[in-house]
Amino acid sequence: YMQPTWRYIFSFKSNRLAWIRVRQLAETNAIWTVSELRFYQSGRELTPQPDWQFTARPFPWDVGLAFDRNPATTWRAWEKSRPGMFLKAAFHRPIEVDQVSIDVPADYADIRMLVEGEDAAGHSVALSSQATRQDIPLPDGWKRMIGDQLKAHGYSYLLLDTTSPIFDDVRNTPGQWGITLVAEHKSYFLYKLL
Repeated sequence: YMQPTWRYIFSFKSNRLAWIRVRQLAETNAIWTVSELRFYQSGRELTPQPDWQFTARPFPWDVGLAFDRNPATTWRAWEKSRPGMFLKAAFHRPIEVDQVSIDVPADYADIRMLVEGEDAAGHSVALSSQATRQDIPLPDGWKRMIGDQLKAHGYSYLLLDTTSPIFDDVRNTPGQWGITLVAEHKSYFLYKLL
């Protein structure tokens, strides 16, 4: 199961930008996965606005999950990483930005990205390809957040078998996930979301 554990931080000279794009530069066997993409000005996070437009290539349909401020959700490319993939936010009115952060799973070590934007003159500019990496702790209650996301998407039950990567954790700490065991048969376990 995926959770963000690394934050890549790209810092650059403050720019007034009409859009920001984070482009993948690496070609790897890993599937590009982003939990959160955030923008900052002078150390202050800029809250996504309703009129911001998000897109991605490939798999644009779930791109909002990279901007929803929920560590239990992720946008995934669903393809091996390759140059040209991107996440993009376009702003109704240009915004001042001097830093971009990207939260990813810790198993995504071969990451190489370029942050680009459109400046006030309408030119596409490279902002930074150099990032610092920080370990980020998981927030308290993150397992419950996953259960809450399942409920928000209309699920009432979770069926696991003993080969699931989360099986042992769920079986040992169902309350932390916000679920309770209701039935089991052979190697299958049915949990109800609370």
